[in-house]
Amino acid sequence: MYGTFVGFVVSERAKRVLEATGISGFKGFGDVSIYYKEELLSAHYYYSEIDLLNVHLDMNFLTLEIRELCEVCQRGNSLLQGIKGVRILDPDSVNSDVFFTTTLGQATIMVSEKFNAAVAANRLTNVQLIPAEQYEWHSMGRR
Repeated sequence: MYGTFVGFVVSERAKRVLEATGISGFKGFGDVSIYYKEELLSAHYYYSEIDLLNVHLDMNFLTLEIRELCEVCQRGNSLLQGIKGVRILDPDSVNSDVFFTTTLGQATIMVSEKFNAAVAANRLTNVQLIPAEQYEWHSMGRR
């Protein structure tokens, strides 16, 4: 298998909130077992895959390293080295409240204002939301 699929784990309460608010972008919720120090936690947790959207980003905010790579390891000839803000060129093309785009890599999940409001209104924890234009990342951990 090449690559990975993107998703995250939520508590039973977070799952109920997300379903009740009609947040789009989740591909169902499946049960997961979570262990802590080799003990199965009694609380219920759920995993959901996230939508992949082909959105066009302003590439001026991305640092790319051009390399000659083989087609098996890397399609194209560049590797993402850094992000200093994210700007979607056509925001009206986004039809999901939660999504990721392979341009930013699979660890960066983008969310809508609707998702942000649901998290705040329901006091969901363990979520760090950063405004897209303020998001920064560097492959070597530098900013």
